[in-house]
Amino acid sequence: FVVYSKEGEHLLTIVPKQQNDSTSTIESIQLFSKNYKTDKGVGMSSTFKEIMDNYHVNKVESTFTTAVLFVDELDATIAIDKKELGIKDFGVQKVTLEQIPDLAKIKTFTIWFD
Repeated sequence: FVVYSKEGEHLLTIVPKQQNDSTSTIESIQLFSKNYKTDKGVGMSSTFKEIMDNYHVNKVESTFTTAVLFVDELDATIAIDKKELGIKDFGVQKVTLEQIPDLAKIKTFTIWFD
């Protein structure tokens, strides 16, 4: 389910656990709007430094195009584009927290539900 503002801005996407089931519970919510922030002020307009200053990153996984930060405290994953890291290779080479610049911007912010 894709949610837009009255002005047409993509606010968020809600993903059900079971597609095409009206009684399904929510699997995840992907945030797109800068209006949504955690209680510590972290949101789509935040930098990597702001994430690290406010939350413990439990692990980092690499995809072809992003470094995905797992923040267990929020039940969230935060993806940062590898271009923000200066990595141009299209591959899944390991990325460490030390490789991510303080000013790197968030590409996606997803909250997960059990």
